[in-house]
Amino acid sequence: MTLIVSAIAIYRKSDGALQYVAPVDLKPADPAMAWSALPVGYGDDTHVWSAASRQMVEDRAKVSAKLIAAIKAEAEVRKMRLLTAGGAKKTEYSDQAAEVRFFWSLGGSVTAILGAIGLWSSDRRAAVFPCAAANAAEFGDTIDKAIGRFSAGMKKSASKEKIAAVEARVCAAIEAASTAAAARAAAAAIVWP
Repeated sequence: MTLIVSAIAIYRKSDGALQYVAPVDLKPADPAMAWSALPVGYGDDTHVWSAASRQMVEDRAKVSAKLIAAIKAEAEVRKMRLLTAGGAKKTEYSDQAAEVRFFWSLGGSVTAILGAIGLWSSDRRAAVFPCAAANAAEFGDTIDKAIGRFSAGMKKSASKEKIAAVEARVCAAIEAASTAAAARAAAAAIVWP
């Protein structure tokens, strides 16, 4: 089976209204009709008909929508790669991150924070910082050292937040682009973490 590829646009000479796109061997015989070649890279998802210029032209909005969809799809793939297999590991990392945030929300210096939580009972420390308390007990050191290990692990890998920030910035640049070429340039300039 031979794939039929449209290569020309057929339009009315009188007003430039597009009638249809067709393979090149189907040029119109009707004298009221004319044709123009489709541009290289033509696609329904990126081009619109211009009756004024009597040709297919790139549509910035269509190009932008296609680029944004591709950026969002790639961001989703990259975010999914960060997720460790298995539900328990995901929960573990999430719990550790919550403990890191809570530890630093206590305010002040490490010394002040340790002084404050040093006044807590060991049961309370274990209830508030279960991951850090268990980690510190295993390593034979303190909760702040465990929090430091958790923080280092969080910083070491690309985070879904960094990926989401790049995704948002590039999509905003694409949306702000005034031409299809500028939208493509914004998408091409992406640097993923």
